[in-house]
Amino acid sequence: MKAKYLSTLALFLFTTWLATSASADPAEELKKQLLPILDTLRADAPTFEVTGTVAFQADNKSQRVDIQLRRYNSESFHLELTHPDYAIIIHRNADQTFLLLPKHKTAFVSSGKISSDDNLHLDGIINRLISAQSSIALAKPILQTLDPDAILFTLTSLTKVTQGQTNDSWRVDNVDLKISGKEGKISASGNDFTADLKVSALSQNAPQSFSVAPEFQTIQLEREQLERHLVRAVRRAGEILAPGNTLTEPSEKNRQSENGELRWIDHQRVVILKGSPEEIGAAHGKLLKNECMRCIDSVYYTFGLAQTIQSGKWFPHELRAAYQKLAPFIPERHKIETRALAASLGLESDLVETVNVFPELFHCSG
Repeated sequence: MKAKYLSTLALFLFTTWLATSASADPAEELKKQLLPILDTLRADAPTFEVTGTVAFQADNKSQRVDIQLRRYNSESFHLELTHPDYAIIIHRNADQTFLLLPKHKTAFVSSGKISSDDNLHLDGIINRLISAQSSIALAKPILQTLDPDAILFTLTSLTKVTQGQTNDSWRVDNVDLKISGKEGKISASGNDFTADLKVSALSQNAPQSFSVAPEFQTIQLEREQLERHLVRAVRRAGEILAPGNTLTEPSEKNRQSENGELRWIDHQRVVILKGSPEEIGAAHGKLLKNECMRCIDSVYYTFGLAQTIQSGKWFPHELRAAYQKLAPFIPERHKIETRALAASLGLESDLVETVNVFPELFHCSG
């Protein structure tokens, strides 16, 4: 009887220990807190709002950005980003898209249908905003599904998750997390950043209309142009800030075309082109198509958006005005080559001609 009693007691203690260990698993506790927040954020969920603040170090000083995002449906949202030096408001509905710069009292307004693949419709927006050539692309499946099991698998595979000092806090590598699922609150802090966010459901539907304050200067744009600019600016910014292996360690293969060749010398691209201006432009586009497209995205879209936010002026208009002033002084053979390059890239010649004078705005001729 004594042996049977001891074995029963041992079994009870062992199963109790297992249950306690399972409930104390940091990853499972993290999942429990994440579930209500992820349910609110899913694409098929009701409208939601995300508010909060992100603070970080840049340019040797502390920076702070206040965030407000309201999602009404797949076509309509409202985003506000406020920094001491700049502020951005993007409002979108089924018929119009607005980019407001409150510090400059300027509003870029667009309306109409969009045929471009680069648009701000929320269905599939993750694929359009995150490039496959950015390391952020590793998170795309998680961001698209917001599956808590997938999130935990990724976290535990790539990082170490341990319990923090309280039941609602965790340490994920060098980042401290605190999550209250019922309240929709997430706090994170690392070596050089902090973030405090709150996720909540919204009861209101998308507003019937959006009006610009009368003191704002209103500039009309094509809706397709505005949304394409915003999408490509963000996508290229992701490649610049978090480049993937295909960008940091490109395949170094020599290639040839009818009027040129690409050689890799000491890990540097060297392109040799020959022939008429038209032949040179065509060979340039054929040998360096990906590099040309990334350069255009960097200069025209990403830098262009940053410059627009800083100056309050639509950068493509400024660049186009510069080209019109310079065009009479550009040799015809250069124009022929540039138009041939544009055709080889499958782009409008007007865009490539305009981008080609970009350096003239800041330091020297291109």
